[in-house]
Amino acid sequence: MPYAPGSPGQATPPGLVPDAQRPGGEVDQAPTAPVRRPGVPMPQGHTPAMPAAPPQHPAYNRGPHGPTPYRPMPGMPAPMPRPPGDRAFLSVLWSLVPLGTMGLLTPVSFLYAALKLRTQTAWAALALYLVGTVTMVASGPSGALGEALFIASVLLNSLGATVHAFTIRRRVFPRPDPVAYGNDQAIQFAQHRRELRQEARELAEQDPGLAMELRIGRPDLPRRYDDGGLVDVNHAPAAVIATLPGMTKELVEQIIQARQTVGTFSSALEVCVTANLPADLTSTLTEYTVYLP
Repeated sequence: MPYAPGSPGQATPPGLVPDAQRPGGEVDQAPTAPVRRPGVPMPQGHTPAMPAAPPQHPAYNRGPHGPTPYRPMPGMPAPMPRPPGDRAFLSVLWSLVPLGTMGLLTPVSFLYAALKLRTQTAWAALALYLVGTVTMVASGPSGALGEALFIASVLLNSLGATVHAFTIRRRVFPRPDPVAYGNDQAIQFAQHRRELRQEARELAEQDPGLAMELRIGRPDLPRRYDDGGLVDVNHAPAAVIATLPGMTKELVEQIIQARQTVGTFSSALEVCVTANLPADLTSTLTEYTVYLP
């Protein structure tokens, strides 16, 4: 007869506690396996209890080859629009508008070109094609002169405008400059990092405890908050302070010695005065440092 925990008339196997002796007399839905002891046989139907795995520290993450140190997420750049393509098809389609509409929409097409180029030549061409369109519509095939004016205006606004459009289409639809786009992206990324530093400084002033929990200014510690590259001069090690722009080994040693003397700083100006730093470093420290209590 199989053993059931707590059944009357049956002895409790070694290593198990009867239900009646448990606090409150509660019965487990799934009794845990007994721990094997030396010299005591295990009851049938039970497996040895496996020791529980040690809890993983939140600063570590299980990788394919064992525990790997946690790495903070890198700073994400500001969202950038994708660079425009060559737009060759669009430029060809724009150039064929005069021919496809028999010159009726030629002024509309060259109005776009004049707004893009903003040159006297472009505005003069717009005026010429506008006069051609008005002549083409007003004259009509009424007599030899009217028919001649009509044919001339159609040829001007269709064939002539098409050739003209293909000539200037690369100026109206320029190819994207990858260098200029890369520079714009770098500028926007730097501005985004500056905004992150400003937000982190404001948070540190309003709630220093939360700032310390988020580890603002401590890139040497595991964290997820992106502070834009701030350094907490009051708590960061010398290796982190050395990463600030304009810092040398001697200047870092002066800051560390001054910090050991005064305890904590409250501003970049106080750091420069107390540590006897060059005056031109004040603006740099103001931009890249934070001072938590």
